[in-house]
Amino acid sequence: MTDADAQARQPSVARAAVVYLLAFTAVGAWVPYWTVFVQSLGVGLGTIGLLAGVSAAATIVAAPAWGAAADRFGDVRGPLLVASIWTATAAAALSLSTTPPIIAIEIAFLSLGSAGIVPLVDSRTLELLGVNRDRFGRVRAVGSVAFIVSSVVVGMVVERQGPSSLFLVFCPTVVLVGIVAAVLLGRSSGRRNAVNADVPSRVGLLRDGRLAAFFGASVLVWTSSSAVIAFFSLRLIEIGADAGLVGTGWAVNAVVEVPLMLAFPLLVRRAGAERLLIIGAGAFAFRALGFAVSDGLPTLIAVSAMGGVGFALFFVGSVTYVARVAPPEARATAQGLFSGTAFATGTIIGTTLGGAIAGSVGLQALFAACTALSAFAAAAVWWAVIGRGRDPRADQPAGSSARSVDRSRADARH
Repeated sequence: MTDADAQARQPSVARAAVVYLLAFTAVGAWVPYWTVFVQSLGVGLGTIGLLAGVSAAATIVAAPAWGAAADRFGDVRGPLLVASIWTATAAAALSLSTTPPIIAIEIAFLSLGSAGIVPLVDSRTLELLGVNRDRFGRVRAVGSVAFIVSSVVVGMVVERQGPSSLFLVFCPTVVLVGIVAAVLLGRSSGRRNAVNADVPSRVGLLRDGRLAAFFGASVLVWTSSSAVIAFFSLRLIEIGADAGLVGTGWAVNAVVEVPLMLAFPLLVRRAGAERLLIIGAGAFAFRALGFAVSDGLPTLIAVSAMGGVGFALFFVGSVTYVARVAPPEARATAQGLFSGTAFATGTIIGTTLGGAIAGSVGLQALFAACTALSAFAAAAVWWAVIGRGRDPRADQPAGSSARSVDRSRADARH
């Protein structure tokens, strides 16, 4: 069977867009409001930071594990279905929890399941796109649109019915993610890796100097960003916003993400993927600075748009960059490593320290500290993707193998 025949048998990326729509409807119900739910139970800022750290710690373990399972079995659908049911079950239990120790346990279990969902969908979508990986942002933009609608609608529901009502949207939607993915995404065209295959581990992937440098820079980016976003909802409430306005604040982020994701292929051609990563990291610094110097609701919500710039450019850029550099047989593992482990490591550090800073000197002081860290993180990204020199693999077409690079080197020696 030719490559053209294999491509013809592949499901359309429009099917992946449907899965993103459902996945980020669930994300829009969860991310803006889980801290509001926990705070409504009488939990303080410092403890909320620790709970976010617990969630991230679970993600460090789980995200690459889900990816490794998909790589070994050559199919993301089974792991996705299991992860979605696991997540919904843990969320239902969390909705009934009332004490911090039980809340921490339930959040950890929820995160163990949810950690794999988006990286697995990302990995399969990139496979469907093939050589057109720079168009990933256009498919992913559907998720941002879903997040906009979900965060605003759930905000109105939370305002009327209370914070626990977020679970009425989150639980059934996250189950649908696994079911719909199983129906629509199709089996990978790659062979099963469970037998006679050498799928690189997380440690093996980080032996690559470029991936290791980018991993460290990504951790710094997500550390500063996580410390900001973990307390964004609570900052809005602190200065008088209701739950509906909290949803609007989060929606502004996603509104900005959508056109940038749609335009990502054009932006890559104009500026280069590496520069977009640096610009995205820098946008997080401007957001933190705006939060640090402002105490008005309209200004805070307007400044939050910089988070959309940062997320669209840095996250989409990271997914496509890793897909180019990682070996083909370990792409799902690599996406779990960067979309899951790097993000989660940063979240542990950022939310734990952020909660301690916010609890002792206030949220604006926290945002000021994050401004400096975000600027340093942007410099680290520059060093990882440009300062160390360009990696020739990043310019190889998606269908090229490592052997073709070796062959060209051998020819050059002769």
